Formats: sequence, structure tokens, C-alpha cells
Amino acid sequence: MKTVLFILTLFLSSLFSDKLTNQEAERIFNNCAKNGNLYEGTLLVTGKIPDYFFTPSDLEIYKKLEKDSLITIETSNDYFVINISDKGKEFISKKVIPVEENINAIEVKLFYYKFDKIIEIQEIPYNNTARVVVNIKKEKETPFIILKDKEFLDTFQKSFLYRKTNNGWKLCD
Repeated sequence: MKTVLFILTLFLSSLFSDKLTNQEAERIFNNCAKNGNLYEGTLLVTGKIPDYFFTPSDLEIYKKLEKDSLITIETSNDYFVINISDKGKEFISKKVIPVEENINAIEVKLFYYKFDKIIEIQEIPYNNTARVVVNIKKEKETPFIILKDKEFLDTFQKSFLYRKTNNGWKLCD
């Protein structure tokens, strides 16, 4: 009888514990990933851009994106006007960073994250957060993958900052 009460007490205390468990971290991660919120991104420069801004290899990549109808490029004597096309807009993350007048950097998605396993959870109680190291699998590359500035393995580790709220742990809203 004492054993049953002890197990019941452990079970109930785990239900009401606000400690982030591996199972809870995985569930939260997968909910965010399901909504397309977890991805690797990079910046695409758009607007009226001086021609000296681009190296020949940069220009070659932008021309390939234009050929794939993801961006448009208008050429002038000393600048390019680059805009993202309707086809390319589906890969924008909504982050637009003004660089200069008439020049923006837009974050575009390179690929999406798929959960593999939790490596480590480190709770940081003084600011109600937890650093969670997750083994990630790369999935669903976008056409903007040619913009990547480094090679990504098919599986890699990445840290995420989870936030503790009154409604439980959150990764994305």
C-alpha cells in the first residue's frame, strides 16, 4: 500500500511540476515545427542596390533565383533593383531589416527543422527560461538554399530558448 501511495505521489507531483521534461520539450518543439515556425533562414538583399555591392558569385546566385522566378532584377547603369516575386514570397519569414534608404534585408527560409532527439535541457530559473539542445534533421529545402553561407549536415545540433509562462513552457507563439 505504501508503494502504491509513493508511486501515486510521484506521478501527481510530476503532473504539477513546472520542470521542463524531455517529453514536454519534444511536444512543444513538434507543435512549433508543424506550423512552419522552425527553420533555418538567411538574408536576401532587396531594393535599389549599387552594382559594387555584388561579387560576381553573388550576382550569379541572384541571377539563378531570377531564372527560377523567385526574384526580379532590373538593371541600370550603376545599380540593380531587386524585388521578391509572388512565387518567392511564400519563403519569406516576415523579418524585414532596413539596411539603408531603399535597401532591405529580408529573411528567407532555407529549410525546415525536423525533431530527432533532445540532447540536453538546462533550466535557467532566474529568468524563467530553459536552453534546450536538440538534434535536428534537415527537411524540405527551399529554392533559396543556394544562398546558404555554410554547409549544413543532414543532422545537426541546435540550441533553443524555451520560455516559462503562466500557461506553461513556450518555444514559439
